[in-house]
Amino acid sequence: MLAVGFALAPYLQRAAQVILPRLDLSLWVKGYCPACGGQPNLALFEQSRGARQLFCSRCDGSWNYQRVGCPFCGSEAKQTYYPSQDRVYRLYVCPDCHRYLKTADLREIQRPVYPLVEPAGPGGMDLAAQQMGRT
Repeated sequence: MLAVGFALAPYLQRAAQVILPRLDLSLWVKGYCPACGGQPNLALFEQSRGARQLFCSRCDGSWNYQRVGCPFCGSEAKQTYYPSQDRVYRLYVCPDCHRYLKTADLREIQRPVYPLVEPAGPGGMDLAAQQMGRT
């Protein structure tokens, strides 16, 4: 199934490039991608005001999402977060669905950011989450 996702990625990415500019994303409040329905694999806190932006794992689309809450299950329960040592990354874990989302804080980063490769950022965070039984 993973191979199918990789095979479809270029088509989904192109579709998102065409669809997203035509949508009024200020009206989109869901935790899944408005272009393809994919789930986020990364969040960024904007440098200026700290707003949260989600990035799709399938089409590389992005959209704004509320600062608090789980984009996977919609729970507004307070999430536990684990910061990286350099405080650039945070691992947010939902107490209800036990899923996690890696987040990069642009207010702490002093280098260019590439959302396509940021999810690979401290791999130890993913390993730690998986060892805690998170998905």
